Amino acid sequence: MKWPWSSGDKERGNADKHAPAGPVQPAGPAQPPVGEPLSIADQARARLTMIETFLGRPGTPITPELRQRLHDDLVEAASTLPDATIRLLPTVEKRCGLTDDTVQLIFRAWLRRPDADAFAETWSVAAGLMKAVTGVSQPSSLCVWFGNAVRAEDPDVSPEFRALATAHLTELVDAQFEKYAFSGGSSVEWQVMYALGPGTRAEWYRRFGDRATARGDKAGARRRYALAERFGGDSAAQPSRSQTRPGHSTPSRRADHQPPQATPARLGFEMGSAPVTVSPPRKEPPTPARPPAPEPAASPTPSRQTPVDVSRKLLLAASDVMHGRSGAPRLADSPPQSVEQPLRMAVRFVTALSRLREGDQAAAEAELREIIREPAESPADEDMHANAHLVLGLLLQDSRLLAAGVRQLRDRHGDRWVSVSMVDQEAISTVRARAAARETAETIAPEASDLDPVQLRHACVNLAEAARAALISRAEEVDASLERVRRIIGVARGGQAAELARVADRIGDIAAGSDPSAPPPSVRLALTALRGDGGILPWTQPAMRLWEKYDPGDLVSVHHRAIAEHAKAYSLELEGDHTAFLHWDAALRHWATLYDSAEFWESMRRHLGEVMSDVTPRELERAIERVRADLPEQLLEPHATRIRTLWQKQPARARAHMQTIRTAPFPETVKAATRSRVGYEAEVAVRRLAKAGSEGQALDLVAAWLRVDPDSVQLAEAALDIGIDHIQARQNMSSQLYPARLLLDRITEMTAPINDTLGLTRSRTTPTTQQWSGTVSAADRSAYAAKLARHEFWFGTCLMFIAFDQRHQMSALRLCGEAAGHFRWAIGLGLPDLPPYDSVRELLATASIGER
Repeated sequence: MKWPWSSGDKERGNADKHAPAGPVQPAGPAQPPVGEPLSIADQARARLTMIETFLGRPGTPITPELRQRLHDDLVEAASTLPDATIRLLPTVEKRCGLTDDTVQLIFRAWLRRPDADAFAETWSVAAGLMKAVTGVSQPSSLCVWFGNAVRAEDPDVSPEFRALATAHLTELVDAQFEKYAFSGGSSVEWQVMYALGPGTRAEWYRRFGDRATARGDKAGARRRYALAERFGGDSAAQPSRSQTRPGHSTPSRRADHQPPQATPARLGFEMGSAPVTVSPPRKEPPTPARPPAPEPAASPTPSRQTPVDVSRKLLLAASDVMHGRSGAPRLADSPPQSVEQPLRMAVRFVTALSRLREGDQAAAEAELREIIREPAESPADEDMHANAHLVLGLLLQDSRLLAAGVRQLRDRHGDRWVSVSMVDQEAISTVRARAAARETAETIAPEASDLDPVQLRHACVNLAEAARAALISRAEEVDASLERVRRIIGVARGGQAAELARVADRIGDIAAGSDPSAPPPSVRLALTALRGDGGILPWTQPAMRLWEKYDPGDLVSVHHRAIAEHAKAYSLELEGDHTAFLHWDAALRHWATLYDSAEFWESMRRHLGEVMSDVTPRELERAIERVRADLPEQLLEPHATRIRTLWQKQPARARAHMQTIRTAPFPETVKAATRSRVGYEAEVAVRRLAKAGSEGQALDLVAAWLRVDPDSVQLAEAALDIGIDHIQARQNMSSQLYPARLLLDRITEMTAPINDTLGLTRSRTTPTTQQWSGTVSAADRSAYAAKLARHEFWFGTCLMFIAFDQRHQMSALRLCGEAAGHFRWAIGLGLPDLPPYDSVRELLATASIGER
C-alpha cells in the first residue's frame, strides 16, 4: 500500500523490477529518481522531508490508520536521525496528535545518538513536548518517564547524551538564573538536572555559585550560596544522599554523584509542588555479597580547601556579619593560617569582625594586629589593611591608627574614602578631637599654684566635649561640660586656669549665639552637607543624618527637611523601594508644621516684600494666602497620580499611597476631595463597562479599586447601580433571574465592608444607630443609604420571582423568608414614595408567609 508521503523503501529499492513501461504519476509528492539505492541516512532524511511536505498540505484528511503509519515512519526515521525527527514533532502534534509511546520511542533513539551540534535546538523542542500543562504543579508523565530513564542508568542513555545534557542545562540555567531559580517542581529542566545529578536543588545552587565565583561575579555567587543554605545547608554538614546497600555495587557515572538504588523512589519537588511517585528502574541481578570495606581513618590535619570553597564560605560569613551575626562557624574549617593568598587577609578580617559580633574584643584585636603586620598584596588587601587600622584604632581609641587608616584610604580613593571606610567619619573625628585635647594638656607646663597635670587633662577633655556640643547645638551638653571645667579650675589663679576660663567663656558665648536670627551651627553643617557635584542637591545622606540626629526644631530647618524628605521619597519611589513611604510621611509632617505656622508665612511675606518691591503688600498677601491654601492639595496630588498609575497592576503599592493620603496631617475636606478626584476615573471606567453590558468586568474593576480604597463610597454606589440596572432590565424574564441573583449576591458581599464602615449593617427590625467613619460626610452616607435601599428592594423582588418558580413548597417558603428580610431592611433605610418602590409593603406582606 502506498502512503501519501512515501512510496516505501522496498518499492524504491526494487524500482527497476516493478517499474511499468510508461511514466507513472505518484500519489504523493515527487519521489527521488530511480537509480542507486539511497543510504539509510538519506532514506530517513527523505522520509522526514516527505512527511513535512504532506503535513503542510491543508485540508488533507488523516485517518487513524494513516496516523498510525505516520507514527511508525517517524520512529523508524528517528533510529537514524533522532534530532531531525524530534524537531518535526511539534508540527505532527499540531496536525494529527502524538502518543506518549511514540514520543518515548523517538526520545530513546535520541538518548542513544544525540547530535552535539544540534543539541541546544533539539532540547528546546523536547522540553516543550515534556512541559506540564499550565496550572498543573506536577510534571507531565512524559517528563517523569524521561527523568527515570536518565536516573536509572538505562543502557539506552549514552554517555555522550549525559555529558551534552549536563553541559547544556548548566549553561542554560546559569545564564538565566533568575528565570529558573524558583521555577516549580514541574520544571523540565530541574527534573532532568536532578536525574543527571546532583539530586538536590541546594547542591545545584552551590554549583552555580562556584561558576559565578570563577568568573568574578561576587554578588551572583553570594546570592546563589545563600539560596543553597536556605534549601539544604552547607554541604559539609549534609549527610550523603547516596547510600549503597551492603552486598550490592552501584556504578557511578560521576565522581561526585552516586545514583539512587533500584528501589521505589520519589521525585522531590523542593519548590512546593506535591511529590510524584516514580516507578523503580529495571532490577539487575544482585552480585555476591561482600564484606563492607573498612573506612579510612580520619586525617589528623584538615584537608586544604580549594579557593572556590573558601570564597563561598567567606561570602556567607560576610553576609552573617552584615546581618548582626557571627560568621565564625562558616570559617571553622578554614582558619587564616591554612588559607593561601589572595584570600588569607579577607578570611582574617571577617574572622576579626565575627569575634566583635561575639563580644570577644581581645581576639578581634589580635586578628586585626595580624592584618596590620601582614603586607597588602592587592588593591582589595590595601582597603582591608586600612580598615583594620580604623577598626583597631576605634577599639583602642588610638588616633595614630585612625590617622594611618584614613591616610591609606585617601591615597587610594581621594574624597570618596568615606564610602570605603567601615568606621563612621563622626566617630573618627571624635576620637581624634579627644586625642588632640589630651596632647594639648600634656604640652602645657604646670606653674606654681596652678592646675596639676590630671586636672589640666580633664579640663581640656571637657572643653573639647563642650565645643563639639556647641557645634551641633546641644545647649544642655554645653552647659554640663562647662560646669565640669569650672569645678576643675576651682580657685586656681595661674596662667593655665585663666586660659581655660577664657576658652570656656568663648564656647559659652558661641553656644548662646550673639545673633538670635542666625541658623544654629548644626543647621549650617547640614546645609553645607547638601553641596555636591558643583551645586546644592535636594538631599544628601549626611545632611539627612545631621537633621535627624541634631534636630534644632527651627522653621528654617523644618523647611529644608520637608524638601529633603520629599526629594528622597521621590527617588525611592522611582526605584520601587517600599521604604519611600516612611519619607513620604515624614515630608508631609514637616509640610504640615509649616502649613499651620503663621510665623513661617509671615517670615515669607517679609522676605518677598524685601526682594519684590514692585508688588503691593495687598497683592503679596493674597498670593501667599492662595499658596498656603493650595499647599495640602498640591502635596497630595503626586500620590493621586501614582494611584492612577498603579491601582490595577500594583494594588498593594497603590493602597499604600491611598493610606498616605488618608493619614496626611491636613484638613479632612482636602483629603476627601483628593480621594474623590482620583476615584472618579475608576468610576467612569466602571460605568462605561456596565453600560456596554460587561457587568462582570465592571465589578472586577470595582473589586480592584476597593482593594486600594476600601471606604470608597462612590465606587460602592457604582456597584449598587450595576445591580439595580441589571435587575430592572430583566424583571420580566424569569430565565434571567437566577444569574441575576448571583450578580446581586456578589455586589452585596462586595459592599458589606463599606456598610459596616458607614454604620449600615443589616438588621431584621430597625437600622443600626452605630457611629460611622469620620472620613465620610453625612451627605455621602445618606445618599449611599438611599441607593442601598433600592438595591435591597430589587434583591427581594428577584428572590420573590424565583420563589414563585419553585416546584417544592419548602424552597419557595425559604426564598420568601429571605426576600422579606431584604424588603424590611429596604424600608428601614428609606425608599422613595414612587413606583415601583411604593409597593414594598404589599410585597413584604406576601413574602412574610415564609417566616411563619
